[in-house]
Amino acid sequence: MINEMLAAGMLFLGTVDDISNNMISVEYMMGNIIHTMDVPKETSVCEPEEGEFVLFYRDGIVKCFSKREI
Repeated sequence: MINEMLAAGMLFLGTVDDISNNMISVEYMMGNIIHTMDVPKETSVCEPEEGEFVLFYRDGIVKCFSKREI
């Protein structure tokens, strides 16, 4: 499923900026502009830390990358 979402341009790579009670704020680049998207914690498949890279879409995070993986 992740491969199909990547091919369709639905997934983004970003950095976790902030984590609140039920939302995760993720920063990502589109062109030369930095955007921020808030995604729900409860539909995310992993629990990232601030500063960690994640693969995500508007409904949740689908992959967290530990600092050792990058």
